[in-house]
Amino acid sequence: MSEFGTQISKLKTLTGEGRKDFLKGVVKEIRVRSITSHSFECTIHFVHPYVGDQLVKEDPKPKSTNYKIEDGKSSIIVPLALPKRGKLGTQLLQFH
Repeated sequence: MSEFGTQISKLKTLTGEGRKDFLKGVVKEIRVRSITSHSFECTIHFVHPYVGDQLVKEDPKPKSTNYKIEDGKSSIIVPLALPKRGKLGTQLLQFH
C-alpha cells in the first residue's frame, strides 16, 4: 500500500511528456459525441477496469493485511459543456 501511495504522489509531479506517456499507458480511447451545440458527452475507455474498482479486505480479522482488488468498469461517460457566450475554442470545457 505504501508503494502505491508513493507512485500516486509521483504522478502529481509529472509535466508535459511524462503526463502524455502516462495517459498513453492508461487510456485506450476517448470518444466525444455532440449532444447540442454547447454540450458534449465524452466516453473514456481505459486499458484496465479502473472506474469504481475497490480494495477489499479478504480476511475480516481486524489486523489482517490480506486485500484484493475488485475490478470496476473499463469506461466512464463524462458530460461536458461549453459556456453559452464567448468564442468557441477560447473557453475551457467544464465538467458537470
